[in-house]
Amino acid sequence: MTFEKGIQSLKDQGLTMMVQVKGETLHTSVERGIKPLYMIYTKGVRFEDGALLIDRVIGLGAARLAAALGVTQIWTLVMSEPAHDYLMSVGIEAKCERLVEHIQNREGTGACPVETIAMETRTSETEWFDAMMVEIQQFLERIGAI
Repeated sequence: MTFEKGIQSLKDQGLTMMVQVKGETLHTSVERGIKPLYMIYTKGVRFEDGALLIDRVIGLGAARLAAALGVTQIWTLVMSEPAHDYLMSVGIEAKCERLVEHIQNREGTGACPVETIAMETRTSETEWFDAMMVEIQQFLERIGAI
């Protein structure tokens, strides 16, 4: 599948994200935000042999979470510069239709809360991911998503 066909498939199916392994779609979602990736991760799913994530929006939090899942390629409509830089630094192929300075919140009034969490979590690199996941869980609970 090509980037263009993957993005069009996402749009045609009305999905917010899908994960493919060896051309087979294993996970799909219509839910917005970080929740779909968060739920896959907390269920213990890992893609040992790599995976392709096709998503509508990828910020730094989603990029870090995708890397922890074992995703090796990400195709998206919109990606933040911090997410792109991170993905390049860890060797994950990233393609997007539009690269932006940062992901906007749903109201368009400021930065996405999860991208803010990912950028502002202050701890050592070895503890960074766990600290970010705790903050994402608290955010999802606060908004009633989980």
